[in-house]
Amino acid sequence: MNFQHLEYFNELAETQYMAQAAEKLGISQPTLSYAVKKLEEELGVPLFEREGRNIRLTVYGKVFKEYSEAGVQQIQEGRRQLSEMALGESGKLSIGVAEIVAHKFITDVIKDYRQVNPEYRVDFNLKRAVTGKLLDMLQSGELDLAIVTTRPGEKIAGFDLVPMMHRKLELLLPAGHELAKQKSVSLKQIEQYPYLAFGEEHALAGIIADVFAKNDIHPQISSVTDDMRTLVDLVAIGE
Repeated sequence: MNFQHLEYFNELAETQYMAQAAEKLGISQPTLSYAVKKLEEELGVPLFEREGRNIRLTVYGKVFKEYSEAGVQQIQEGRRQLSEMALGESGKLSIGVAEIVAHKFITDVIKDYRQVNPEYRVDFNLKRAVTGKLLDMLQSGELDLAIVTTRPGEKIAGFDLVPMMHRKLELLLPAGHELAKQKSVSLKQIEQYPYLAFGEEHALAGIIADVFAKNDIHPQISSVTDDMRTLVDLVAIGE
């Protein structure tokens, strides 16, 4: 069914004057008559009947008018929504955030976005996971984008990587630890103490392993976890 014909029908059904409807639509009367005729042929019923110089809706036309107006309104709303989505002004955005990324980072990003674009109607769906899991979710279409952890200059087949920030690796120690009194700590010194490591699925695991291998460091791994908060808590109790 031709959407434009429905718009023409709605206007003519509202005015019930051929010349007035054609003028308002910016088309000729023959064009309007042709559109109505094609619509009636498709529906198999007359939508208008003549009454002298005027026309009026038939019983079929009155029923169809309710559905046509609702349908056109829905399609116009759909067009508007798609236009806003294409411009990034509305819709839903699913974002994956790597476990290592600070919670405050993504909340600050969303806060700034809301302040800069108060008229936009975008809903955010946030999911936390290790980088490997986030990449799987991106590939399956579950996520629209993801903030992940990678090595400097790393490329991942099938994905476009856009650098957002560079972070330094830092040594986390329990309060009062003897190494905490030093201004700097060498990698060699780490070998003397139990070491809490990230699991193999965690993006930082490979990055840290590369650093250790490059410097011939063999840490005494005591526990393994993929969760940053758990790791921080374990370090705090001296595990």
